[in-house]
Amino acid sequence: MKKKLFLAPHFADIAWSCSGLLLMNNSESIVVNVFSAKPEDMAIMKSFSYTQEMERLSEEKFFKKFGIEFVQLDYQEAMVRGRKIEEFFSLKLNDEEEKLILDIAIKIGDLIGKYRISEVFCPKAIRNHVDHYIVKKSIEKIMTPVEIYYYEDAPIFIQEKSKEKTPENLKEIKIDISSVLEDKIESVLLYPATIKAHYKSQESVIKAIRDNPYEKYWRVIE
Repeated sequence: MKKKLFLAPHFADIAWSCSGLLLMNNSESIVVNVFSAKPEDMAIMKSFSYTQEMERLSEEKFFKKFGIEFVQLDYQEAMVRGRKIEEFFSLKLNDEEEKLILDIAIKIGDLIGKYRISEVFCPKAIRNHVDHYIVKKSIEKIMTPVEIYYYEDAPIFIQEKSKEKTPENLKEIKIDISSVLEDKIESVLLYPATIKAHYKSQESVIKAIRDNPYEKYWRVIE
């Protein structure tokens, strides 16, 4: 079985976007949290710090509950780097962020070699969140011969199905996760802060997932 590396810009990204595929291949998978803010970084804003700490604890519960192997890279996310909220979806990168792409690419390349990775899953950055975009761009710098897949960034997979045209170099793949659907739901429910930010209730999230027991990916082809 091919060893898989799942790249999470932020806490909750993999549980919400890829936990179906991940849990179907748990023994051969590893999650890498890229912008996993260190505790000392999170003091920048009280409300932000509190939410991040909740998400960190939720992430730890997710990994522990399902026995998921993981690595924390602890890069600073957008707000800690000094971006204002209204700048989160601006793809105009500063010099620090351009360098960040290269740094992350090197780290990921090292992990690919260390864990003998065959497949890498990274965010498609559908809504152009700058942190997702940086992770996506870092993958484009990888020289190691691995299969690259993009995943549909959550919670877009429930709320805002992308209607963008698929580039010719991407092949869309729809994965049926019915066999692990209850685990997928359980994974998502471990993140109350994310649910509160995007949904009226847990019930609405559960219904949305049951109504659409699939995950969408795109494979990069030559």
